[in-house]
Amino acid sequence: MKFLSIRIILLVPIAVFGAGFLFIDSVQAQPPDNLVVQFETAPLFNKTNFLPDDAVSRWVKVTNNSGESRRIATEAINKSDPDDFASQLNLTIKEGATVIFNDTLKKFFSQGETYLSDLANGTTAQYDFTIVFNSGSGNEYQLKSLGFDILVGFEGQEGGLPLPTPGGGANGGGGLPPGLTIQDESVRIAGIEETSITLIWNTSYLSSSQVIYGAEGENHILNLTDNAGAPPKYGYAHTTPEYDIIPKVISHSVTIYGLTPSTTYYYRAVSHASLAISREYSFTTLGVKEIGKIEGEVEVPPGE
Repeated sequence: MKFLSIRIILLVPIAVFGAGFLFIDSVQAQPPDNLVVQFETAPLFNKTNFLPDDAVSRWVKVTNNSGESRRIATEAINKSDPDDFASQLNLTIKEGATVIFNDTLKKFFSQGETYLSDLANGTTAQYDFTIVFNSGSGNEYQLKSLGFDILVGFEGQEGGLPLPTPGGGANGGGGLPPGLTIQDESVRIAGIEETSITLIWNTSYLSSSQVIYGAEGENHILNLTDNAGAPPKYGYAHTTPEYDIIPKVISHSVTIYGLTPSTTYYYRAVSHASLAISREYSFTTLGVKEIGKIEGEVEVPPGE
């Protein structure tokens, strides 16, 4: 089974009556010799002043050097959309004049694998991805964000995708392999004190461990362009060191020290093999414990 994992993150702080920002980064794993994927730009999408009714379009080119005709498919994984923002963004995928997919990002997320086209050996196909921000979206989508990875590659040999319907996608049968994911239901608190907390989570395969966090009033809006640090803070005020680099782990545990008592913090779990970032969670540290003074009378025996 051959595939290429392409990291695409959609970060859209939206101001309906002001400037917005659209950023989709593309980070690809080392491709096999028989599959070549090219992006129009790097990052794939980077647009300021992204407002309702705006559209942005970029192409992805796929070349098949496998020696035989192969079916190409795509799938969104590592989806994080806590505010249902994907319902307000329409995605169109086209090959030339042929419309392959035309629906909300939410539908693209939910339908699993989407068949793109058959690609003959030695040929290249161009797929045009266009995102449109729904003109009817209201102010409740200001400063909202979502994220996802997209896999583009050869359909698997076992199982695989059903035959496509004209002009539409195909629901999947396991052709594309999954990427690194943080299992949201596994992100939880293992222990909390006045100035420290231990957080645990699980990932789909071996990866490193990091937590980005910010107290109430500090920065805690995800921003993947904030990636210059070691490790990056991704828009948050603070980060832990990156643990479990060698060897990597599936079960992660990170303790944060030096916190302020009785304070609410917002955080995300971060793991690297490819990049995976959880949705945002919060916790409140314990208040300072008061040690009470017990006063009483001590009876002194006579004669002493």
